[in-house]
Order: sequence, then C-alpha cells, then structure tokens
Amino acid sequence: MEPTEERQLLVQVGELRSDVRHVQSEVADIKIEQRAGFDKVDKQFDKVDKQFDKVDKHFEKVDQRFKELETKTEERFKGVDARLDKMGDAIDGVKDSINEVKDSISGVKDTISGVKDSISGVKDMIASAKLWAYGLYVTLAASLLYIIARSAKWL
Repeated sequence: MEPTEERQLLVQVGELRSDVRHVQSEVADIKIEQRAGFDKVDKQFDKVDKQFDKVDKHFEKVDQRFKELETKTEERFKGVDARLDKMGDAIDGVKDSINEVKDSISGVKDTISGVKDSISGVKDMIASAKLWAYGLYVTLAASLLYIIARSAKWL
C-alpha cells in the first residue's frame, strides 16, 4: 500500500472512531432521559396507589358506620321485643306493626348490600384500569425502544 492510501485509511478510521464516540454519547443521553421518564412514571404510579389507599380507607369508614348502625338498630329492636313480651296479648297489633318495620329494615339491609356490591364493582373497575395503565406503560417502553432503535439505525 502506498503511504497516501495508508494516511487516508487512518483518517477514515479516526472519523469512524469519532462517529462511534458520538453515537455512544447520544445513547448514554437517551438512557438518562429514559431513566428520568421511568422515574416520573413510577412517581405517578405511587401517587395513584396513594389515592387508592385513601379511597380504601374511606370505604372502610363507611363499612364501619354501616356496622355501627346495624348493631344499634338490632339492639333497639331487642329492647322493643322485650317490652312487648312483658305487655302480653293486648298489644299484638303493636307487635305486627313492629314486624312490618323490621321488614322495611331488611329492605334497607338489602339496599346496603346492593351498595356494597356496587362498591366492589367499582373496585374491580379500578383494578382493570390499573391493568390498562400497566399495558400503556409497556407500550410506552416499547415505543421508546423503537425510537432508540431507529435513532441508532438498527432498524
């Protein structure tokens, strides 16, 4: 080989090394940006989890209130039944009306049960929304990898 060809070859190798270093620095920058993006997404997921925890706490409070109301009403009816048993046969008409009230309270219990079922339905929808969000997260990661592949001219 001639010295001029060797020099040209050395110059070309130097240029290639420079280009490779540039690509490496760009890839490093992209990785840093990607990590920052993942950190942001993780923070958002943490915020969403905290919100779900708050909602769960509120539901627990509501359930506790319903339990308290149920125990109070049961105690009151027990007291009324004891009084009516003491009065005897003359108050049978009053007993019938109290039984009607008990039936209406059982309707309220059914309504409360329906509300609890709808609350569990909402919880299921929230769980499915979480799955959907995880799917979007995976899609975002795939699109970022695609962008990296395109910018690195792998594709």
